[in-house]
Amino acid sequence: MKRIGLTGGIACGKSAVGKWFEQHGIPVWDADTAVHTLLNTNPTVQQQLKKWFGDTVILPDGTANRSLMGERVFAEAGLKKHLEGLLHPLVRISMEAFFADVQQTQPSVPFAIVMIPLLFENGLQNQFDAVWVVNATKAQQVERMKTHRGMSEAAILARLASQLPLEQKIALADVVIDNTGTLEALHGQLEKRLKQ
Repeated sequence: MKRIGLTGGIACGKSAVGKWFEQHGIPVWDADTAVHTLLNTNPTVQQQLKKWFGDTVILPDGTANRSLMGERVFAEAGLKKHLEGLLHPLVRISMEAFFADVQQTQPSVPFAIVMIPLLFENGLQNQFDAVWVVNATKAQQVERMKTHRGMSEAAILARLASQLPLEQKIALADVVIDNTGTLEALHGQLEKRLKQ
């Protein structure tokens, strides 16, 4: 089984690609989901969040107030480093457990995919047999974030600026999945990857 790292810029379509592969029998693990689970359920993580963000970071329903965290993290670089230092080791453990589980329970699958938005930014490219980057235009990214996430243009541009430029990710990729066209065109590319 090959280990595939799937990345790209914000709102380039990583989730759409991951969902398509899942629907076609390929195991997919999402780093964002793993982070959300840690933020919402891990008592040690939540205790540390309260120290850094205050008690209001944990909502009455027991989940983390991600919008509050997002505002602070993007405004305070030191806080971002602390949060990454707490979460990244736990996320890596979860990722390795995913690969081990797939190897044991689905040994005949050709590959398993791990979706990690900041794969290159965190120097994880050597953890995979190949890295696939999903591409979209900057205009498409901005429009998707406005439409699907209700973000302001200023917030969108700040998020884009916090990541490695998409052009650099593409240059580092083993495979580029072009998501600038139709859904049918995207699915055609994914079919080819599935058959290789």
